[in-house]
Amino acid sequence: RQEEELARYRREAAALAENRQLLQSLLDSRDEALCLLDAEGQVLAANRAAHRSLGREHGHLDGRSLVDLVPQAQRPALQAALERMEDAESDAFALIRDDGAHLDARLSRWSEGDGLIVLAIAEARAPEAAGGAQAGPPALDPPGGFAASG
Repeated sequence: RQEEELARYRREAAALAENRQLLQSLLDSRDEALCLLDAEGQVLAANRAAHRSLGREHGHLDGRSLVDLVPQAQRPALQAALERMEDAESDAFALIRDDGAHLDARLSRWSEGDGLIVLAIAEARAPEAAGGAQAGPPALDPPGGFAASG
C-alpha cells in the first residue's frame, strides 16, 4: 500500500513539473514582461522579459514576494494595491528601478486562476509620446512610485 502511494505521489510530482515547464515556456514566448502572482503577491512564475525589466537574473523572482522587492517605506502602498485586487479587475501604477529607470506596471486578475494575478511591466512612455501628458499610470506612492531593491 505504501509503495502504491509513493508511486502515485511521484506521478503527480512529475505531472506538476511538466505543467510548470509548460507554463514557463508559454510565459517566455511572450515579449511583454509578465509575472504570475498569488493573491498575497508572491511570484509564482515570471518570464525572462520580467526578469530583465526588473533587473534580476532569470529565476530570481520565482517564490519571492513582490512586496519584499520594494523598499520598506513603499510596502504598505504595494500591499494596498494587491488588496484592491480583491474587488478590482486591474490596477496600474509606476515602478522606479534601482537604476532610476521608470516602468509602467499593471496588476490584472487572471480569469483562468482563482485568486491569481498577472503583473505586466513595460518601459514607461516618454512624456512627448503621451502628447505632453503625464507618462504611464499613477505612482503607488506619490511623487514617484517605488524602486525595486537590488
